[in-house]
Amino acid sequence: MKVNIIRIKSLELAREADFWLTLLCETGYLTKEKADAAIKLCDEVIRIVFAILKTSSQTK
Repeated sequence: MKVNIIRIKSLELAREADFWLTLLCETGYLTKEKADAAIKLCDEVIRIVFAILKTSSQTK
């Protein structure tokens, strides 16, 4: 049950980060290149978190 909550929260946070990065880019506070780089890093972190969650749920 806790794993599902963590997955849902992770997706929620990822979507929120994407929203803010997009907003910052569209308003000129962040260049498209920097926003794209930050979004790519967020995606990598999300993949790592999900891999950890998947592995931890398989070992139980």
